[in-house]
Amino acid sequence: MDCEHAVFDCKPLHLIPSVVIPPEQRPRMADFAMLGEAIARVQGYTEGHFLSLYTDHRRAAIGRTIDASPVAAAMVDYVDRGNRYSGTVKGLLEVLTEHKPDHERDEYWPRSPKGLADAMRRYSPALRQMGIKARVDNARRKDGIHCELAKHMMDYSCQPQVPGNEVHQVHQVHPVPKPDPQTAEICPQCSGSGCPLCWDSPDDDGSQEEI
Repeated sequence: MDCEHAVFDCKPLHLIPSVVIPPEQRPRMADFAMLGEAIARVQGYTEGHFLSLYTDHRRAAIGRTIDASPVAAAMVDYVDRGNRYSGTVKGLLEVLTEHKPDHERDEYWPRSPKGLADAMRRYSPALRQMGIKARVDNARRKDGIHCELAKHMMDYSCQPQVPGNEVHQVHQVHPVPKPDPQTAEICPQCSGSGCPLCWDSPDDDGSQEEI
């Protein structure tokens, strides 16, 4: 697709109102997806061609993000084996550590429950798009911070209607505030596919904060 020249053509802009993406199929940056669909149609491609390419690209990017993190990959493998966990973060760390062979754990493997909790929050957006729920409670209970790791029945290519996912007129521009990467539900810079904003730092510094 020759998007570089087609984007300056007025034909795609005229086609945008006719581009319809069902709400349940809208990816992040829905405006961009609609413009890409319009450009693709002007160039003679079939309906849905650009959206398919865009979804495949995001899937590959998220896969690379998960593969680059031993603990994120361990969480995916644990759930893919049919397991689910609900309990303390400390307990989950013990389960994942026992589940993952020593030679597959490196210096970025969390060394404390705090490190695992931070990793779960950091990779939660990417895991969610792979159909996995990784949730960490904010409040501490008597036995520590609780978490949940389980299958989340949601189509990979779909996103809930959250701020930034809605479709606007093409001339509208909305500033996006920079969030705290540890608490943001979905990273506005990479949409959960992984970037320095949401996964640049190591899992933890080895401190043994009780969690």
